[in-house]
Amino acid sequence: MPRPNPTDKAKATGFDAPRRVRPFSPRGSALLYVIASIALLGALGGGVAYFSSSSSTAQVSQSPNAQAYFLSLSGKNYANATSGTTGSFQLGDGSFTLTGDMAAMNSRGTSYGGTGREANFDVTFVPESSPYGPNLPPTNRPGPVNTFSGPTLNLENPDDVVSIEGYVSTGGVHQYWATFTKIGDFRHRTTEDGCDVGYHVATITAADSATLKDVYDNYGYVSYDVQVKMGWLKYLDYAASGINFRWYNNEGYGLSFLSFESKTGCGDYIPHGVKPGPGNSLRDELLVVLWEQRGGVKKWLGYAVVGTPYNYGTWWPPTSEDPKIVGQQDSVDGYLNDNATLVVRVVDVTRDGNRVTEVMAFYADASPYFTSRTYDAVATNILRKRYPPEWIDSSLFPSWPSNLFVDNTSGVKAYWNDSSSIYDYFTMLSSTPQSPSNTVRFIMNASATNATLLSDGCTVRLTTLPLTSFPSARREIGIHAMGHLYETWTTNYSIGFDDLAVQVIGKEE
Repeated sequence: MPRPNPTDKAKATGFDAPRRVRPFSPRGSALLYVIASIALLGALGGGVAYFSSSSSTAQVSQSPNAQAYFLSLSGKNYANATSGTTGSFQLGDGSFTLTGDMAAMNSRGTSYGGTGREANFDVTFVPESSPYGPNLPPTNRPGPVNTFSGPTLNLENPDDVVSIEGYVSTGGVHQYWATFTKIGDFRHRTTEDGCDVGYHVATITAADSATLKDVYDNYGYVSYDVQVKMGWLKYLDYAASGINFRWYNNEGYGLSFLSFESKTGCGDYIPHGVKPGPGNSLRDELLVVLWEQRGGVKKWLGYAVVGTPYNYGTWWPPTSEDPKIVGQQDSVDGYLNDNATLVVRVVDVTRDGNRVTEVMAFYADASPYFTSRTYDAVATNILRKRYPPEWIDSSLFPSWPSNLFVDNTSGVKAYWNDSSSIYDYFTMLSSTPQSPSNTVRFIMNASATNATLLSDGCTVRLTTLPLTSFPSARREIGIHAMGHLYETWTTNYSIGFDDLAVQVIGKEE
């Protein structure tokens, strides 16, 4: 629009000029038209907004199914944010109910509950939150112990049944082998259930457990993996050896390789409480056993039969068993092959408001033999890679199971992360092991009410001895041996451990 001329403006508005009424110009009419149009559109817009809002309100109030759907999504979001797995929660005039566990969950949204307009909607999902809880370090941390170099084990009480020794191997002199012996002789054996028992636990030292305590103090939780390789003297038919966790004041849990002679008779020097199965049905088998010790009482919680140990003259066990553990490596090596490996994953977490421990158990073997092994991406079968012990190839020590599993088959955590074979050095114990020909099945003790196998068939939830504090005197992790270990003029009946390793679990591998 052109600016008015100053002289014209003075003439038009001067006090001495006669006042005239001028008709509206075309430009003035257009301005008024625009103003009127804006006002009209504003009024119409308000009406549209009003009717739209009213329509939306009516639609929501008249669509119980839609409300139930959004309530179910609220339940899913809640589970992902809190790791909660069960419970009913009121949300306005509706509610959502969570059922299941961290392997598979369901969220049911309910609107107008208890009325003639009640509607329900179910959403089934795998929780997005970490199965290890919300309070974790950003990444996995190499653990406080790695082999037996340095003061790894507390060798007190008594200090003459465990020693750190060296031996000559194909890779040179290997200095870090923890040997248990003499626990069955008259100076050290004890009595349980009327039988002589050889039993000893050696915990890690204060310096190593302080690393776990530091994570606990900073995050309020600490979850970890522990692994160790072991071997029995080849003349030792019956024994047990493995890992202790949640171990404090002589209470906690254990995961063991075990072969026993009798659940009622004496002679194998193994406490009866850790021997599973009805009667002596599992006698002479090689087992992996999860057990507890509380109040001085030992009790088995779950077990799996790995197979019948190699018998002199039998060249190969059945294919349904695990030949890499119970068979020979390259010659007769004993009833538990050297470098047979146990791994336990210990998860410190709160579920539904209760502090619990969740456990996964794995076994493997670190062997320089069987260079052409078949393996795949299945976590629960007996096909897996080999990996040499540390003294042969330190680049492969330690190897760990993946933090995450994928669910490719009917609700079972059966496959390694991304279905990759990169992690397949380990067999995970499961109540539903995958083919081919795998009979290594995880079975729980029905009388152990504090140990529950979750729906994934692999995770055991332990409700007793939770990690609610971490005093400086707590050691948390150890290794143990059981059996008739003693010395004669010609033979030292012993159990050896190698390559003890720990890693703290974080949000990312």
